[in-house]
Amino acid sequence: MGVFEGFYIPNHQLLYAFIDWGIASIFIGLGILSFFKPYLAFVSGLVYYILLIVLFASLDPISIFNNLILKILIIAFFVYTIKIANNVRSKNKTDKSNILDQV
Repeated sequence: MGVFEGFYIPNHQLLYAFIDWGIASIFIGLGILSFFKPYLAFVSGLVYYILLIVLFASLDPISIFNNLILKILIIAFFVYTIKIANNVRSKNKTDKSNILDQV
């Protein structure tokens, strides 16, 4: 979307493309982080997504209602994945002092 806004729509500045690329690169980075620390990545992604919604709503209040169902689905997906990542994290924190009993 950033390439389209930045290069193909007349009277748009290249700044819009860099903003979109920056937002996308942060989410891609969080996706890569989720392979190593899933709980941290998903919580950070949820917080970042909500901050983006609030920022865009402060610029244009009607944007809250644009794609409302999609926003709800994305937030629900984040909450679901955070629950799964928390379960995985709690299973990894088992007592490893007697590892033979865990087999």
